[in-house]
Amino acid sequence: MPIQLIVDEKQLAEYMRQYRETGDVCLRAKWTMDGTSTLAEAAKQVRAFAEEIEDLAREGFELRAPVEDDYAFLIRPDDPDPPRPYDDD
Repeated sequence: MPIQLIVDEKQLAEYMRQYRETGDVCLRAKWTMDGTSTLAEAAKQVRAFAEEIEDLAREGFELRAPVEDDYAFLIRPDDPDPPRPYDDD
């Protein structure tokens, strides 16, 4: 059975664009529950965010360092052609 991605193709493309341009992806959970009005809605949003993180892990992303102050920076250490956004060539 193929793995079903929660991250849609458009969002995944945005994560990959950010990764190629900057060398990492910044991920935050700060606003995960914003707009919810019940605990059930809040739980649903948190689960969806967790599934998105798991999808990114399946795409080869890992934490660059421990999350600090709600900032998670993701990299793809096994990328055969990693981005080098600060190279001058």
